[in-house]
Amino acid sequence: MFPIWFLMALVILVCLVFWMSQSIKLMSMSDSQFPGRYDKILWTVILLAAGILGAGAFWIWRASGRADQRVQAETEAAVKRTIAMHQKPSETNEDTQA
Repeated sequence: MFPIWFLMALVILVCLVFWMSQSIKLMSMSDSQFPGRYDKILWTVILLAAGILGAGAFWIWRASGRADQRVQAETEAAVKRTIAMHQKPSETNEDTQA
């Protein structure tokens, strides 16, 4: 049977790795992936102050898809702007030729 200190150390190590992975994910996300202006700063404070509970809350927020939906919407808007920008010169060329 494992000694109790070994199990406690294992649990602490798993929690530390989870907290660090969520901290790295938070810092790697761009500001545009958050709905509010100060949300990244707020999540950083929550992760630092609440520890493993803050990391769990951030993981749940990311798993809910809110961050991914925002990125997808911004990507689609950028694609539409790019398409519209490239269509305008061709439309003006047709008008001058007529």
